[in-house]
Amino acid sequence: MTDLQLLFSVFFRLGLLSFGGSTAILPELERQVVREYGWLTHQGSSKASRSAN
Repeated sequence: MTDLQLLFSVFFRLGLLSFGGSTAILPELERQVVREYGWLTHQGSSKASRSAN
């Protein structure tokens, strides 16, 4: 799976789960992006979520 396909797959699955809005999906988003794939650091994720709210 290419990087682009993986990125699409992760965010597609998150989009299917995000019925409660952005604050409901943030813990799962952080788990996927920071812990599982390491695309962002915890600090970068926190900054991104603060700027989104």
